[in-house]
Amino acid sequence: MKLSGVPFTVSSFNILIKALCSSGVIEAAFHIFHRMPGRGCPPDACTYSTLIDGLCPHGRVDDACKLFDEMPQQGLSPTVITFTSLMHGLCRSGQFEHALKVFDEMSKKGVKPNVVTYSSLIDGLCKGGRPFAAEF
Repeated sequence: MKLSGVPFTVSSFNILIKALCSSGVIEAAFHIFHRMPGRGCPPDACTYSTLIDGLCPHGRVDDACKLFDEMPQQGLSPTVITFTSLMHGLCRSGQFEHALKVFDEMSKKGVKPNVVTYSSLIDGLCKGGRPFAAEF
């Protein structure tokens, strides 16, 4: 992009981060994420959501939680996508209580769950042998 004179945008970085995560090249995605501010494109809520969603399937749920916790420090609010991605990853890694706490935090922050949120949480809890916990 730089060689062709096309300016970098947050959206172009987000697309690159998503592609790197989908390809399993997580460290490269983190590298891009950390270079964004120096390119005049500080990460936005979509960037964080994209990286959180990309980390969880690769067993990097702890890193996803750290990014989630970092968002308010950066002046960013998690979206329904951010919350859902993190809860899904937590359920897949067997951290059901943590997933339910994230769900409670979502409600307290006034972020309305959508059908994907409920489906992900119910599916994760049921597959984890916790069907009665899905009665929230």
